[in-house]
Amino acid sequence: MKPPFFTQKPYAIPSMNRVRIVDLPGLDLPESCKGKLAFHLLSTENLRSMVLANNDVLQLDVDAPDLLRAFDRCFTSASKLYGHKSPIRTTAEQIAREYGRFLAYLLLTLKRGDPINRAARPDWRDIHWEFWAQIEQVYVGGGLLAGQLGAIAITAAAEMIHAAGFPDFNLKRSPFAAHLPLIGVARDAPAAAQTQLVFDFGQTNVKSAVAKYDAGVLTQINILPSVPAPCTDLNLNKDPVLAQQTGDQMLDIVCKTWRQGVGQFPLTHQLSVSLACYLLDGHAIKDYDWGCYGRLQALTNHIQTMFTERVSARLNIPIQVKLHHDGAAAAMVYAGEEKTAVLTFGTAIGNGYPAEGLELRPLSEKLSILN
Repeated sequence: MKPPFFTQKPYAIPSMNRVRIVDLPGLDLPESCKGKLAFHLLSTENLRSMVLANNDVLQLDVDAPDLLRAFDRCFTSASKLYGHKSPIRTTAEQIAREYGRFLAYLLLTLKRGDPINRAARPDWRDIHWEFWAQIEQVYVGGGLLAGQLGAIAITAAAEMIHAAGFPDFNLKRSPFAAHLPLIGVARDAPAAAQTQLVFDFGQTNVKSAVAKYDAGVLTQINILPSVPAPCTDLNLNKDPVLAQQTGDQMLDIVCKTWRQGVGQFPLTHQLSVSLACYLLDGHAIKDYDWGCYGRLQALTNHIQTMFTERVSARLNIPIQVKLHHDGAAAAMVYAGEEKTAVLTFGTAIGNGYPAEGLELRPLSEKLSILN
């Protein structure tokens, strides 16, 4: 079944962040979860709150910018007094299992499509709930679940989903974790490309990499240093001045990275870019997304064409820019797999659905990721 969200008007944003878990009749849904948006349960912000609420045991530096990375090390914490199961590790595992239950509540809400939850999502029609009802496999990615937290949380979520009446539902963590969008857009390359520069513009950071190909097959991803995202205002905002600032910063990042890489690699004259923005044929879906990157529609009738022209002019060579929604980019890794969704967890929840018929570079079975 083809994803129905943008196949007919009025369009329906497939956002997982907007799914409201009102109740799951027959299951013991905690009162603290009833009525919550999935974003409020599964975002980086909420995980951070869960960690801070238990910091009397975890003993982490709450002012550290990498608090959640430090939290992931708690899963291997041990003490001479308690042996393998230190209080720190036990508490970390409890947090991970609770996060996993939150993930299960989201997926059960989508799979079951109970009337009480449908009523809380008026922009979705029956066809959108029917689409999710037929999903049998979900790949999980994103930096938030790339470490020990993810391993425990996904196991806990799968166990709950199976016990709730979906024993064949396949929930698994992608081995590519935080790099899914980069690998996805790297598959969108000319057949003759030897190397291609690829980007993942998120809401917090901008990731980039040099993708390498051998006889048209994607064989290697060389991860480059991340830089802060040009997202000073994540609220919906149609201000063209703010949009221009965002666009200029994006252009600076892309062109600086190109100039640094072109002397080292035979870069193809195409840039494949993932954006944290809902796109349709290279442009933000009109009037549906005015977030950090969606507001670029205030500058042009076609964002992809605008960036193709601006990058080409700045670098003084013809460059084709290809734009992809970040969830769709992540799903491109699994193109062709049926009844499948890909969810990514970071600042918020991303979603994508593997498509058929795309002209993508094959993935090598020995694909290597170099940091």
